[in-house]
Amino acid sequence: MYADYVKNLPDIPDAELAFSENGLTAYYDREQKCQRTQNIRLVGDTANSITVPLPDGVMLVNETRGTSESGNVKVSGGDTFYLRADVAYGNGTTWSSGEIRGEIAKSWKILLVKTGNGSQDIGTASMQQIISSPIELQVKWLDKPELQVEKNADKSGKTYKLGDIITYTLDVTQQIEKAIAKNVVITDTILTEGVKLQKNSVILLNENGEKIPDAKITVQGNSYTIHAGEFLEGPESGQKYTVEY
Repeated sequence: MYADYVKNLPDIPDAELAFSENGLTAYYDREQKCQRTQNIRLVGDTANSITVPLPDGVMLVNETRGTSESGNVKVSGGDTFYLRADVAYGNGTTWSSGEIRGEIAKSWKILLVKTGNGSQDIGTASMQQIISSPIELQVKWLDKPELQVEKNADKSGKTYKLGDIITYTLDVTQQIEKAIAKNVVITDTILTEGVKLQKNSVILLNENGEKIPDAKITVQGNSYTIHAGEFLEGPESGQKYTVEY
C-alpha cells in the first residue's frame, strides 16, 4: 500500500531554474503603444518559483496566468512572460535584475543502506540543503531618440518687397533607428524685422502630406507651438512632421 502511495506522489521538485533567454532587447509595440521585450519562459519545475524585483515604471506581463504586475513579481516554473514599459523609459540603458534564486532551497536525496547479510536492504530518504545556481535577467531598453529639423523658405536668399508672402516649411524627423520620440513639441519664432506671422496659416502635415487634425497649435505674436503627436518613429518608418506657415 505504501509503495503504491509513493509511486502516485507528484515528482520531487527540482531546485534548478533558468530563463529561456537571459539578454532581452525591447522593441516598440504599436498596438500597445509601449516598449516591450520578447516572450521568455522560466524553465524549471512548476512547483518552484522566483521573485523578480522590477524597477519603478516596468511591468511584468505573465501570459500563462493572464496577469500584469509591478514591483516584486512572482513567476513560477513554466510561466511565459515579458516586460513592458513606457517608450521613454530607460532610453539607451540596460537594466539587470541581479542574481535571483528559486524559492525551493531543499531537495530530496535517496540513501540505500546495505545491511551486509541476506536480509532485506534498508532504504531511506532525507532532505538536503541545496544552493541552486542563481539566474539573472537583462533588458536593453529602446535607444534614446534624436530629432533633426530642416527649415526652408520658398524665397530664400531673395529680396523681399512690402506685402510679399513667404512660405516656410519645417521638416522634423527622428534619426535613430528603432528609437521612438514621444510627445514631440515644435516651436519657432520669426525674428526678422518687418515680417509678421500669419496666425491662421500654421498647419502640421504627416509624411504623406496630409493634415494632422488632432495637432494642438498655439500662435502668439510671431511665435507658434505645436504639440505634434504622441509618437514619432525612426528613419525605417518613413515618418516625419512637416510644418507649413
